[in-house]
Formats: sequence, structure tokens, C-alpha cells
Amino acid sequence: MKENASLNDFSTVPALPEHSLKSSHPWLELQDVMIRTVLTVSPDATIVEAAERMTEKNVSCILVADPAGQIIGIVSERDILKKVVAQAHARTPMVAEIMTSPLISASPSLSIFEASRMMESKNIKRLPILQDGRLLGIVTLTNLTQALASYGMWRSVDEIMKRDVACIHRKAKVSEAAITMASRNISCMIITENSEAVGIVTERDFFKKVVAQGEDPTKTNVEEIMTPDIVSVAPNCSIYNATRIIDEKRIRHLAVMDGRKLLGIVTQTDIFRAVRKKLEDEEGRNRQWLESATNGIFTMDLDGVVTYANPALLRLLEIDDPWSIMNHPFLPDRFWTDPVERNKFFAELKGRGGVEIKEMALKTARERRIYVTLFSTFTKDAHGDLDGYQGMFYDVTDKRELFLLRQAEEALRERNDVLHHLNEIKSEFVSMVSHELKTPLTITREGIQLVLSEALGPVNDRQKRILNMGVGAVNRLVRLIKDLLDVSRIEAGKMELRKEKIDMNELAQEVLDSFQTLEHSQKIEFQKKILCEDTTVMCDRDRIFQVLTNLIGNAIKFTEKGHIAILLSRENHELQCCVEDTGAGIAAENLPKVFAKFEQFSADYEEKQKGTGLGLSIAKAIVELHGGRIWVQSELGKGSGFFFTLPF
Repeated sequence: MKENASLNDFSTVPALPEHSLKSSHPWLELQDVMIRTVLTVSPDATIVEAAERMTEKNVSCILVADPAGQIIGIVSERDILKKVVAQAHARTPMVAEIMTSPLISASPSLSIFEASRMMESKNIKRLPILQDGRLLGIVTLTNLTQALASYGMWRSVDEIMKRDVACIHRKAKVSEAAITMASRNISCMIITENSEAVGIVTERDFFKKVVAQGEDPTKTNVEEIMTPDIVSVAPNCSIYNATRIIDEKRIRHLAVMDGRKLLGIVTQTDIFRAVRKKLEDEEGRNRQWLESATNGIFTMDLDGVVTYANPALLRLLEIDDPWSIMNHPFLPDRFWTDPVERNKFFAELKGRGGVEIKEMALKTARERRIYVTLFSTFTKDAHGDLDGYQGMFYDVTDKRELFLLRQAEEALRERNDVLHHLNEIKSEFVSMVSHELKTPLTITREGIQLVLSEALGPVNDRQKRILNMGVGAVNRLVRLIKDLLDVSRIEAGKMELRKEKIDMNELAQEVLDSFQTLEHSQKIEFQKKILCEDTTVMCDRDRIFQVLTNLIGNAIKFTEKGHIAILLSRENHELQCCVEDTGAGIAAENLPKVFAKFEQFSADYEEKQKGTGLGLSIAKAIVELHGGRIWVQSELGKGSGFFFTLPF
């Protein structure tokens, strides 16, 4: 009795990666190609009885069943030939003595591709199909070869033929041929005479014409059982066409001939191995493509359970454990930004046919938001029936974010255009109103000063005090209008500079002289410090005079005593000017807002000391129009230093 693999053992087939696709083809299953009528024989029967039944039904094997109907083994033509013909038994053996057992079997749902790998690895040509221990049918090498060849095979037979052909003279005994075939493990031999091929003898010929007929193989010549007509093909015949010829002729061997010259033999086993190898290579390429694809690919069954997820999908979703989604419903709620979208997705997927393209917002396992375009469609089995879905995720997160950024930029540009237009309108309005106010204010101030001069009659002290307050108010309004006009020109880009060569030392002294009348009343000492020899720059004299006046005026408002100084020095290719004071200083949190329009930080001082809040903003704009920089250094309670630079 043969020692062989245990039932359904398939451990020699290389295992696929745990998360890899089972197959990239919708293969037929064994139940689609199996032979449902199977011959059985008792283990107590003789091999002659078994051979007679096999010959009668024209089959190449018979299953062995015990009295309870359980299948316990299988007997093939080769088994009988090896044990009987080749060894020339003195007695006729029983089936139990030569059968192959334990039996290698498969389930009816096994794909023909997996079955082909199984038969190749176990070196068997017949595979009984069992379900729950019950015999359903049998699949032979012929069945599988026919089924696999239907997937396409266009190589030439000269690529797979056996070139070392076994030959024997036509007068040789059958036993001699059988011994040669058994020793070389081949299923046919070419019969020759005078070096020419005159026929072919196969295992089937031995079986039908010797064993089944009870002939003595040691007394029978090969020519008595040979087939004289050799079916041959040209070496460039395709494997697919060779398979078709074998099926039509109901044979297992083809001679490959170039004219009358014998080149080799092609057997059904050769074709089976070639077809299986081609399809296995194709499966490997498909699987490699899926595993190395840069886009996330998945498959799921009709119930929405994930049956495959490639590494790119796992990377996209930042999943460390593939089994967290494999064999589970497609993408649990935690992967959706809105779980309601998951139900909507399945409803749309099941309700539509063909290819579906959908944009989706998902979350990764690490809670990172991503945007994807999903291409999905139905999958079909080998019979054309729907069996699930497959899809591909294309990551568009970067493109989506770029699109949203561009949208935001465009919206911002549009809003800026609107604001710019409104700012122009505002500037024009301020300019118009300022000009309109300037004339009546000037007339008002001149009128009040005329009354104060007593040109129109005597004015008492109380009246003078009130009239002086009016002049002060008008002067503040005039300064505000002047500042507003400057701001309007700056914002409209209409402030023009009339640059000339100016000595900043002289200009600084002129500015200080204009404030000398305040020195004794406010107990402030005005100073000037020149820290460089050359203090000349190209600038607009009036505008820089305005900058210094604004800075010193600002310092005076917040300095009760001490000094205010102008310091001039050279830094690289710039002249640096600093207006420092010993005043109240500025809190650190307010420093970033010092040069903003309408900003004031004098809450601890009387209202009369407040200005328009535009002086420093205008000073900054004028300095920057000259190509310089302006900044402040200050500490609350310790005074301030306002610095600005002018290029040479």
C-alpha cells in the first residue's frame, strides 16, 4: 500500500502573504469541471476485475470503497501497469494491494487554479471531490488542462516538448516496453522499424489490450497493441491548439514532427504544467502589481466584508494591523468624518451598476483627515454572476488642500480688492472733507485772534481765557485735519517726496529750537548728541522735519521732567537717528501696537495731553517711503527711545 500525504494536505504550496489577495482571477471551481459519475470497486476485487471495469467505461482510474461505502483509496492505470505488467506477478494481486491510500481529495469549492497547484505539488493526475465525507465526483488532469487552457495559451509546443523520446522496436515484447516506461516514469513509447517511427504505444494500450484482455505481456509483441497512426503536430503549433487536438482525438500524447523527422513528444502533463506555469506567473505579476501599487486597492464581498486590502491602502489609512479591517465590514465608523456617509455610500454602491466615482472625506487610524477619490465597481465570478465589489482609493489630500488654499487666496484677493476700493473712497472722502473744513476753521481762528487782539474793542480776562481755549481747539482740529490728509495721501500712494541733500545735524537743531519755549515750563532739557562726522543724507526736508516733530511732540506729552535728546550716528550704510526721553515709557504688551493708527497708551494722563493717535503712524510711513526703518525700545517707567534710519 502506498504511503502518501494525508487527506486534504496542501502544506507544500507556498503561502501567500497574510493580507494578500487570494487570487486575481475569477476562477472556476472544481464543482464546475468535475466528472460526477465515478467508478468504484471493492478492495477485495482483483486488479483484472478493476481493469475490465475501467476499460468498459473508458476511464483511467477507479476509486476503492469499503463495505460501508467510504472511499479508502484510488487505483489508476499506471498503478496496475507498474504492479502487474512491469513486475509480471505470478498471481493476480487484489486491488487493496496496489491502491493509493490515504486518499488526497479536495472540496468542490476549491478553484481550479489552486487545484492545479495542488496536483502539481503532489504529482498526481486525479483528485476526488469530497464534501462532508461524501463523494461528489472526480477531477482528472484532462479536466483541469481543458479548463485552464480556456484562459488562453499561445506558446509553441517546441518550448515544452520532451526531446529525449523513448523508442522500442516493433518486435519487442510488451513486458520489455512496460519495464522501460515504468523505470523512466513515462506514459508512452514510439515504435520504430529501420529507424523510422511506425506507431506509438501508451499506458492505455497496455491496459486495454493486455491487462483487460488477460494477455501474457511476456509473450505479446509491441506491434500487436500499438497504434499505427501517430497524431503529430508541427513544432510551431500553439499549446492551445495542441490541447484542442488532444481533446478531439481523445488522446494524451502528440508527436512533434518536422516533416518526417521526429523532434519530440508532448503529453497532456506537459501541457498542463505549461498552462499552469503561465497562469501562475500571471497571477504572480497581478499580485505583485496589487501589492506594489501606490493607490489603495480593496475588495469586499456582497455583504460588504473586506476580503483584500493592499499595503498602499493600509499606509493611506495609517493602519498597522491589516487584520483590523480584513474580514471585517468595510471601513468602520471611526474612519468616516461623518458616519452617516458610510450608510449612504453602501446604499449608492448597491443601487448602481458599472463604475462609480466618488469624492470622500475620511479619517485615518491616527485621526488625520484625508480626501480621496474612490473608483469602485462590481466584481463577477467565473460564471458572470456578481460576487462582490472592488475599489481603488486615489489620495487627493494635497490637491484638495491646495484647491482650498487657492479658493481662500482668491476670496482674500477679492476681499482685498473690495477693501482697497473702500479705502480709496474713504481717502477721497477724508481728503474732500478735510479741505472743506480747513477753510472755515482758518476763518474761525483768524476771527477769534482778531477779537483777542482787541482790534474790535476791549476784551476782559475771562473773555480772553475763553477765546484762547477756542483758538487751541481750532488748532487741534487743524492738526487733526493735516494728519488725516497725510494719512489719506499715504494710503492712496500719493505722498510725493522731494529729496535733496540735507545735513541732519542742522535739521535736528532746527526742530529742537522750535520746542525751546516749552523747556522751562515743563522742566525738560533738550539735547543733541552727534556720534558721527558726516550727517548728510538725501531726503525730503519737510517730511523728515515732520517725523522729528512728531517723535519729539510725542515724547513731550509723556515726559514731565528730565531730558529729550536727538542722537545721530552711522550704522553701516545708513544714518541712524534716535529720539530718547526720560518719560513714562511703554508697557511691553503695547510695543507691537505703537505705530498703529489711532493707538494711544496714555490712560494715566489727562485728556488734554492726548493727541490724534496718527503722529507715529505717519512718521513710520514717511520713514519707510525713504527706504528706512523705524522701531521703538521702551520700558514702563524708564523712558523710551524711537529709532529710525535713512539711507545715504
